[in-house]
Amino acid sequence: MAISLKHGARAQGLSNEIMLAIMVAEGIFARWNKDVIITSGTDGPHSNQSLHYTGHAVDLRSRHLTKDQKSAVSHLLSEALGDQYDVVAEPDHFHVEFDPRK
Repeated sequence: MAISLKHGARAQGLSNEIMLAIMVAEGIFARWNKDVIITSGTDGPHSNQSLHYTGHAVDLRSRHLTKDQKSAVSHLLSEALGDQYDVVAEPDHFHVEFDPRK
């Protein structure tokens, strides 16, 4: 399966930790023969305190997954990445951030 950027999404400046999360996501999405599509990296608009702006967050498209697949991906991604990451299932994407301060 593939990893791609949505037109306008920016990957420049993504942290090593977020690049690792994207690679982990690719392996998980591949279970359902789905691509990982980055819909937002260091581009924005996000809240002023968003980790997107420091390269420590990324949004991954989920609208091409079924409800059951979304649930499974969210669980598997959270489990694989561990406590220093947050995985938030939004209606049309997963927000993944590296936040070791927790």
